[in-house]
Amino acid sequence: MVHNDICPDHLIVDPHSGRLTGIIDFSDTTVADPVLDMVGLIGLGGYEFIAEVLSSYDLELGEDFADRLIWLARTLTLAWLAEAAIHDRPGIPKHVGWVTAALADPPSSLA
Repeated sequence: MVHNDICPDHLIVDPHSGRLTGIIDFSDTTVADPVLDMVGLIGLGGYEFIAEVLSSYDLELGEDFADRLIWLARTLTLAWLAEAAIHDRPGIPKHVGWVTAALADPPSSLA
């Protein structure tokens, strides 16, 4: 099972410690590739943050996980930006940040 919509908007973080305290909105939960959950983390700290999360993830992700993650991060953040341009103009700066993070070079620890 994957949340299928993990993004900064669905995470509750303690403002004092910076620790994750909750995840909300499980309406899109489904059986799918875990890459769909990891790609949404691009807006929280880019590939470095995703690599940190993956260091504690103990399920098999497959040899091509990093390639799938990078491709999805780059294509989905562009799609999300296009959607924001139509339906959420105030959200455009947030989405531009996500695209910028997705187009950055991923760390070697991700591979």
